[in-house]
Amino acid sequence: MHIAVLIERYQPTGGGAERSTAQIVDRLLDRGHRMTVLAGSSDATNPRHGLTIETCAARHSSSPLHYWKMVRWARERLDAGAFDTSVSMSTSFPARFVQPRAGMIRMIHNQTIARRTTPAKRLSKRLSVAVTLKQRLLLRAERQTMRDPRVHRFIAISEFIAEQLRDLYGIDRARIELIRNGSALSPPESPISDRPNADLRMGLGIGPDATIFLFPANDPHRKGIDPLLNAVALLRKRGVDAVVLMVGHYTFKLNRLAGRLGVRDNVRWLGSSRHLAELYAAADATVLPSFYDPSSKVVIESLMMGTPAITTAFNGASDFVLNPTGEDRGVVLPNPDDHIALADAMQAMCDPARRAACSAAIAPIAHELTMDRHVNQLERLLARPLGV
Repeated sequence: MHIAVLIERYQPTGGGAERSTAQIVDRLLDRGHRMTVLAGSSDATNPRHGLTIETCAARHSSSPLHYWKMVRWARERLDAGAFDTSVSMSTSFPARFVQPRAGMIRMIHNQTIARRTTPAKRLSKRLSVAVTLKQRLLLRAERQTMRDPRVHRFIAISEFIAEQLRDLYGIDRARIELIRNGSALSPPESPISDRPNADLRMGLGIGPDATIFLFPANDPHRKGIDPLLNAVALLRKRGVDAVVLMVGHYTFKLNRLAGRLGVRDNVRWLGSSRHLAELYAAADATVLPSFYDPSSKVVIESLMMGTPAITTAFNGASDFVLNPTGEDRGVVLPNPDDHIALADAMQAMCDPARRAACSAAIAPIAHELTMDRHVNQLERLLARPLGV
């Protein structure tokens, strides 16, 4: 098949949605399909044989004008191309299949407003979103995509996204295909109990009895760093020996917040890392108290490495954490803002027996976490005749 993939920015080393899109493209190329990526911009170099990358602009821009030009260009290019099928990874563009990997703009707006701590701040943010041209254009494009006749099916990467498609836009259940997210991370070759983390502890000055939590995030506020730091402060008051490894892009303002809360000794700021697999394996648990996440690769990758995860019901990857028929693989919190419940969950995960039970519960679903499983299902859907 000749498959068109639409995305705002094609960035194989970018965030979860961009990275996942590149992994999907690579696997479909491996299976002999021709791939054309239609993107607003691209950071990819040396594209593979069979892959064509077309961009609206040479450089990425966040301006409203660039965005609206990109939306028009992508729609026109898709209509003009001789593609067998197409899949859009964004609600900004209609295609035969729409898989909103970064989530729903309307839900992102709702959660951004809900995170404000007072009625006055929530009203201020609501007004700000309503009058900001870029946000209005994003929402307008999403609404147009939801009712565009080009769209045959919507692909939800979690039950969380499927619910939003139904509840926010009234998409009929029959038009929604559930293909849960996956990861390309290689699972560990040895059981988690056989992987010592003494070197990491020594290098970062972490005591042998401290419980290590991993928090990887490129958008730390949306991923819950504020309740996390407050939870760490509460654990410190309780006398719980816990250290959080902060991986990603952080500002000094967050370091000052850690100082005000008295938890600088409980935090290690590692910056960006290309060794996440090793960090997952060395950590005792991953913590990601997200305010909004369609289906976080962080949680999926943590589970792939046999490491329990703490997250929230506002993360679609919580599908993998909860186990209705047996031991859970971590903890799912109903409220991202509840730092007390988060502290309780982290304290419970300081128990080695609890962590071992969670890790044991991960093994039976290892095959469900892979990107290959995701692409298998996606490929079958893309090959379906129209109307099936």
